[in-house]
Amino acid sequence: MMTDKLTRLEILKELLSCVDNLSMWQYNSEMVLLNSNSPQKTFFDTIFAVSQCRQQALEHCRQNSHPVLLTNTIGMAWIALADNNSDGVLENIYVIGPVFTANTTEKSISQMAQHMQISVSLKLDFLEQMKTVPTVMISAFCRYGAMLYYCLTGQKMDAYDMLSLEESSFLTKEPRHSKEMHGTWTAEQMMLRIVEEGDENHQMLLSENQVHGQIGKIAEAPLRQCKNELIIWIALCARAAIRGGLEVETAFTISDYYIQSVEESSTTAEAYSYSGEMFDTLVRRVSQLKKNNYSRAVSACIDYVKMNLWDKIDPEAMAQKLGYTTYYLTTRFKKETGKTLNSYINEQKVEMAKLQLIGTEKSLTEISEDLHFSSQNYFGSVFKKFTGMTPGAYRESKGKNPT
Repeated sequence: MMTDKLTRLEILKELLSCVDNLSMWQYNSEMVLLNSNSPQKTFFDTIFAVSQCRQQALEHCRQNSHPVLLTNTIGMAWIALADNNSDGVLENIYVIGPVFTANTTEKSISQMAQHMQISVSLKLDFLEQMKTVPTVMISAFCRYGAMLYYCLTGQKMDAYDMLSLEESSFLTKEPRHSKEMHGTWTAEQMMLRIVEEGDENHQMLLSENQVHGQIGKIAEAPLRQCKNELIIWIALCARAAIRGGLEVETAFTISDYYIQSVEESSTTAEAYSYSGEMFDTLVRRVSQLKKNNYSRAVSACIDYVKMNLWDKIDPEAMAQKLGYTTYYLTTRFKKETGKTLNSYINEQKVEMAKLQLIGTEKSLTEISEDLHFSSQNYFGSVFKKFTGMTPGAYRESKGKNPT
């Protein structure tokens, strides 16, 4: 078994070197370098250390068995993964990198070097060595991380599973209040759900349900912090679009384009504009995909429900407003979706209730009333029908007070 793992690692090391001129690194459990196929291993090990990524990799691998994407203030990236023994004890840490995830000019590298707290001589050496760092699109780089995971564990994983705002929070250097974390989580989940469902009415939904939060500090320079956050966010949105039915390669192509655009941005405002454009693009593509499967009547019905989740939705009033008879709309909806209209309405309200239960401090009564359930008991029975547990038990299962 050990021989198979070592053989796989050697093959991967050779392939990475041949395909993208990538280096692989092996550290022990205390993050002391054991070996690397990098021609400049001393130099890049130093860069890995002074950028704090080596320490971050160690902290992550001591607690997690999945790969993690690490980026520093100058736009370089590594992937690190724990190698645990059969008892789950950390033995080695494997690292792939460094790479740039977007084309980088010599001028921008010079500007990047100014942020580093290293000597002048090392900065000059740095400028020369940076020319040897390969540029690899983030989607391809994450796939290499998935390959490394397979070599070490023999198990497969989604390449984008290593990109998570929640997982990146271990990089936070400043404490965050739980309210801020809940706000961030709620906003993230709501927006990913919008992408997954292709909800083109998302502007109204977000404006009616303002949530706030703060992402952990993952870079010193404000522009680099912004870019790091958005790279992770674009990857998460691409995954949500894939869950919504968008083809994997299409989602990767879109995410690569916007990650490249973000990396090339010279201001945070420009970077965030690309993020907004990306979000709208993915929502629209998923929406078009889903609407192609439904008639105009059913599509209009779905849109109406999503726009009015915080109101009492009466199928008869909705049918009249949309210009259909109640019988036609409910029959057509059941035929095309396999669900009754009332069941779909309750299902969507329960999904929103789940976000409220975890991401806010609202009481069960407040959530029930906000979503216009006729009573808290009815809210509880509907919630249990779709989730298998009561609202209070669901909130408690997520580590929150059930009241």
